Amino acid sequence: MADQKVSALAELTTGTAHEDYIHVIDDTNGTPVNKKLKVGNLFGKVPANTIINGTLEANTNRGIIIGSANTPSSNTANGQVGTIVFSTTHLYVCTSTNVWKRVALSVFT
Repeated sequence: MADQKVSALAELTTGTAHEDYIHVIDDTNGTPVNKKLKVGNLFGKVPANTIINGTLEANTNRGIIIGSANTPSSNTANGQVGTIVFSTTHLYVCTSTNVWKRVALSVFT
């Protein structure tokens, strides 16, 4: 393949696969080096506290998985609006700063 500007390459519009590569320019010491990165490795390395400015969509049969049961100690415990946590008995939602509401969980058939 001849040298091309990245802007001259064909755009991938159908989505990516775990095995696809992304072009990366690694410039850790002020000397740019071209490297490749698999899409699967990129998203496997997203930091735990990543902020998404927009809508989070889980396009999977697994749904959204919350990593740990970190329940508030009271309905006025420290909390950020939109935070969702759980215990074995309740689902908790922070509806405004330091205001928690909960709903009981039950077995369904």
